[in-house]
Amino acid sequence: MSGTVTVEDLGTRIEEVLRDRFAERATAAERYGAEFVALWQTAAEHATGGKLLRPRLFIDLLRALTPAGLTEVETHRAIGIAVDVELLHFAFLLHDDVIDGDLFRRRRPNLIGALAQRHATDPAESVLHWARSSAILLGDLLLASATLGFARAEASPDTRRRLLACWSRPSSRPSPASTPMSL
Repeated sequence: MSGTVTVEDLGTRIEEVLRDRFAERATAAERYGAEFVALWQTAAEHATGGKLLRPRLFIDLLRALTPAGLTEVETHRAIGIAVDVELLHFAFLLHDDVIDGDLFRRRRPNLIGALAQRHATDPAESVLHWARSSAILLGDLLLASATLGFARAEASPDTRRRLLACWSRPSSRPSPASTPMSL
């Protein structure tokens, strides 16, 4: 039997799982100190509250490819994978902001800008270095978290292998930013 999930309900459920993932990471970071917890909490503020276009698109595509409709269990599993897709997206944004030197996204401070503002009394260059380094490392942790999410997804071993294969294909090609420019 397929479950009917409204658009609003789906968004709420995705947001809830996304917030839970960040809360889990913040709790795990407690053993390293308050700055690490604050970093995860700040990241959660920047990663949540949006339209969640990618996770919604993932689930809409899955529904379109499942003529009988998704059961409640399948929807729950799909939400978990969709959140991993959103974590990947946020990780890529963090890395992109470092590469581009951006401190703002959609007219408000991005994670780097927010971290730099918190330490505005310190020398500007060291604050920016720290904020950018934090964004790179957090992006790396999010990439690892999403990869683990795909590997641990509530799905068959074959499905998990295919999820990981999707993720490994793009990473095996150099990005334009990492390709040497010819002058």
